[in-house]
Amino acid sequence: MSTSLDWATSPSSFSTSRAPRNGQKVTAPFTPSGADYTPSKRQASLPASFQAASTGVVETSRHFSGGGMEGWASLSYIILHSQTDPTRTNFAGFMNFSGSVLGKPGGFAAHDEGTCQPDGTIDARWRIVDGSGTGELAGIAGAGAYKVLKANQPGEESVSHAEMIIDLPSV
Repeated sequence: MSTSLDWATSPSSFSTSRAPRNGQKVTAPFTPSGADYTPSKRQASLPASFQAASTGVVETSRHFSGGGMEGWASLSYIILHSQTDPTRTNFAGFMNFSGSVLGKPGGFAAHDEGTCQPDGTIDARWRIVDGSGTGELAGIAGAGAYKVLKANQPGEESVSHAEMIIDLPSV
């Protein structure tokens, strides 16, 4: 299943001092792995009037294969569950990728934020953190989006891909 992502809105959400100048579009399928969720311990100590939302931390990983990205990423997110709208869940966090992009080995970190829908669909935007590239990806810049359909629901396979515009350094 192919899903078009509106990555063009990402740069307005994620300012970066080194946005892609001559960027290449990469569409990379990925497989999400299971996630570990830990509810916030400090949340319970707050008075109910201060609890407009509940929070927790999720740690997960992804395997990228094809479309110009090969490798693994570990991810850590803070999850915000709205108490006033139970259908609304937001997250923000970081991804640490190690592998290759368009055949260049190395790694990078990306800031990631988005929403989770009640049906398990995830819509997110990301941008590569300035100065985080290693190996032949040193100097990499970029931003993009991804969507996960039916995110890790029991008995169902996730359909996932990321789109991003990247500017690879000259080597």
